[in-house]
Amino acid sequence: MRDNPLARLPHVGDLTPVDLDVWHLRGAFSGFLAVAAAVVATAVTDQLDLSVVLVAVCGVVVGAVGSVIGHVVGLGRHQRSLMWWPAAALGTLVALSGPAPEATTLLVGIIVLSFLFVGLTQPTGTGLACVPVGIVIFLVISDLTVQEAVIRLPIAIVVWIVVSEVPARLLDELFDREQALREAAATDSLTGLLNRSDLDLHLGALTSDSAVMIVDLDHFKRYNDEHGHVQGDVALTTFAAVLAENRRSGDLVYRFGGEEFLVLLPLATPDDALAVARRMADALAATSIGLTFSGGIARAGRGAVERADAALYAAKRAGRDRVLVAEEPAVSSDG
Repeated sequence: MRDNPLARLPHVGDLTPVDLDVWHLRGAFSGFLAVAAAVVATAVTDQLDLSVVLVAVCGVVVGAVGSVIGHVVGLGRHQRSLMWWPAAALGTLVALSGPAPEATTLLVGIIVLSFLFVGLTQPTGTGLACVPVGIVIFLVISDLTVQEAVIRLPIAIVVWIVVSEVPARLLDELFDREQALREAAATDSLTGLLNRSDLDLHLGALTSDSAVMIVDLDHFKRYNDEHGHVQGDVALTTFAAVLAENRRSGDLVYRFGGEEFLVLLPLATPDDALAVARRMADALAATSIGLTFSGGIARAGRGAVERADAALYAAKRAGRDRVLVAEEPAVSSDG
């Protein structure tokens, strides 16, 4: 079975919470800064020697090689791959605690910055899951007595949780609000159907073995005049619900304008589209609004909307309450 061509497109509300490429660059830059800070710390404490240089070089090489391998095998395309950078920085810090224990006590802040990076790039709860790792690293690199650890470790844990979970939760809220705004911008306020904001994108994705259908309520203006605009809106929302509930899975329904609606039917023949239209007509007849609709169907491709619209008006002229299929466009040939 072929894939629905519309399923490959970004639909309303689809967002990437993290720009992976940008954050991988930021992670790499932060890792190099952490290594540079470690070298400076060892120099200040007179512990800079060949073993420290080897640890620093290994930290840079491991970070770079791990990132390249991750991108080659495809892991770099996942949000969790960003965890590589704080892991590499903290691993380097632990490795440095052997040859330069005094210097590493000056670098405890790298743990905090690693948790901040986690909070900015990972879902909520990730920072909490990393706390046990932070505790182990904190105890390894800190030269603390039991009494000092009892006081400093709880404070450190609170700081780690705050700097990781607060940004993650705030970013989640920001993402949800942006998603809601995008959905509102792409949705018709009255019917809840899609509006025309992404119609051209989805039309362009349809293959020639798909169909486009335009439907229009019959005598809607007269209905609106006789029953009032409030009942007219009720009729439109009822019709919209009928279209949405009786479409096929994967079909997209748009409010095209006024009482006119457009349905995109990927991988559907005109006969398939007619069957959908008949199901919609039966469902509309079962409602209480007492209206029918006319429609036009065209095979997807260049000028499909115009051909479906022409078939719709042909259905209107033929007496309404019917759906007609547009003629196939003529294929020009040379010679």
